[in-house]
Amino acid sequence: MAERNLGKVAVTTGGNYSSSLSYNRLTLVYYNGSTWISTEDTPAGEMPTDASNYWQKVASDGATGAAG
Repeated sequence: MAERNLGKVAVTTGGNYSSSLSYNRLTLVYYNGSTWISTEDTPAGEMPTDASNYWQKVASDGATGAAG
């Protein structure tokens, strides 16, 4: 059976977003209350909030709930 390199197939965490870092495809980062995933290898300085092909929002910060 022939081997085929599928590349990166699992999501990894990148912690808090840093504009000085580049990110591999499928890396989750936290930025400004939301979680973003890189959809392809992302060069340093590409902000998650920029309208680009590099990032997709996964989850947004919700409204503050009632005190418990």
